[in-house]
Amino acid sequence: MTGPLTRAALAGLAALTAVTSAGTVAVTDPRAARAAPADPQVQPYVLYYTVLASYQGRPETLWTIAARFLGDAERAGEILELNTGRRQPDGGRLTDPGRLTEGWHLVLPWDAIGTGLRHGVLPTTTAAGATASPRPSLTPTRVSGPGGAPGRGGVPAAPAPPQRGPSQPAGSGSAPSGRPACRPTVVAAPPAESTWGQRLLAPQRVWPIATGAGVRVAVVDSGVAAGRPELGDRLARGADIVSGSGLGDTDCVGSGTALAGIVAADDGRGGERVGVAPKAVIIPVRLVDRGVPASPPAAVTAIQVAVATGAKVILLGASVDVTDRTVRAAVDEAIGRGVLVVVPAPADGSTVAPADGLLRVGGLRRDQRPTTDYPAGRVDLLAPATGVRSIGAAGTGAYVGDGTQYAAAFVAGAAALVRSAHPGMSAGQVGRQLVSTAARQAGTGPAGVGRLDPHAAVTGPLVDGGLPALAAGRDEQRQPIPWTMVATIFAALGALLAGGRLWARYRAARSRRRLAVEQADDPFGSRAEGADRLARSGKP
Repeated sequence: MTGPLTRAALAGLAALTAVTSAGTVAVTDPRAARAAPADPQVQPYVLYYTVLASYQGRPETLWTIAARFLGDAERAGEILELNTGRRQPDGGRLTDPGRLTEGWHLVLPWDAIGTGLRHGVLPTTTAAGATASPRPSLTPTRVSGPGGAPGRGGVPAAPAPPQRGPSQPAGSGSAPSGRPACRPTVVAAPPAESTWGQRLLAPQRVWPIATGAGVRVAVVDSGVAAGRPELGDRLARGADIVSGSGLGDTDCVGSGTALAGIVAADDGRGGERVGVAPKAVIIPVRLVDRGVPASPPAAVTAIQVAVATGAKVILLGASVDVTDRTVRAAVDEAIGRGVLVVVPAPADGSTVAPADGLLRVGGLRRDQRPTTDYPAGRVDLLAPATGVRSIGAAGTGAYVGDGTQYAAAFVAGAAALVRSAHPGMSAGQVGRQLVSTAARQAGTGPAGVGRLDPHAAVTGPLVDGGLPALAAGRDEQRQPIPWTMVATIFAALGALLAGGRLWARYRAARSRRRLAVEQADDPFGSRAEGADRLARSGKP
């Protein structure tokens, strides 16, 4: 429970911010959705809640809302920062966290969970009025945890059916398929040569140094199927842009699960079907439910959600058109927040403008030649892209795919390795490290473009002149002790020994003098001078 001092402080902060920042939205939490779009033509999706007249018989406050959806009443301050100063549909503004008006729309942090949350464009009217937003919002609630457990804050998180207008764009640019069950493509007995990509890159060589542990990689595609043991508990909570509800852990196509597998799957077979970074964390962002391009507004939302989840690497599937102006703006914003973005080279030959922190990946065939003639300046790296094996989205089957998005998945996994080995690197430095250490073969690709080499990227010289991972990584504790430290230790030991010897000599001299006085048989000390001479002589 919050005390009166905390409540007063929040109320004062709300009043002060309302005066100084009227008409603006303050967003300081990097995980939170932004309520103020950079482009007025493209309104971003946000996670929001519409205030009720009462909840369980009591008026709603920011503290009760924070407790229900964030599991912690003390996080009311985050909700306050996201909404203070923004005009509500009735013309009012949030100035007192303890007094809310029915029909107000409150933007919440992206990790909020519970029944009644909506994910979409923030409405501009009250719940009773017609929505004036250019796109009606999706109606999601986050699904419950494993085993149907209630959501955070003790509120059951049962999903509500989506409500979508006839012109509402789904993630794929149209309404969801409505299929009663997903039937993604799987291969029961994939050909043995389908692991050629993993054998060529040999990421297991670098695993004694880096495994991608702790690095969050967002996979923006068709979702990632839950329950695959190769991902286990490293499949984090994501988002479902298609339906507006769920955690992104459903895959009706199979490509998203395959991409995640190439990045981070771990089946313990020493590289046979293991991902490049077997300890990285996958964040699934489900953008499409069939093999069609995603609408640019949905793609923008997916990228924003990926950034909000704390991803350090974003892998965009083939359904995302990075040449679209609004999508590219979202990509640039992600890079500005320290995220490395990896995109496949467009199949139609269009050009994606280069940027520091953006990696454009072309494909390689099994003969290590490019899948197409890439003009100079179109791609930054090459990686395996034809007949590539990964995990399937159904049962225990595998998936064998073709396309530059799978090449991009290899690069995203390698980026996770570099980020785990060198956590202080910026997104641009990670990208340059991967490019500068790529293996180059004459006549096999565009001028200056090499094949991905995960081992060299981690262990090779760094672009900023720092120590490679072999010197700064796990083996750091086995490095020789600097000679200056050794000299200091020996000097200290020498000083202790010298001091000990002097003290011993002093004690011995005192003992001899005492004995000399006793032998002189002079209880009054009249022969002390002679005793001193005797003590100095060293005779007993």
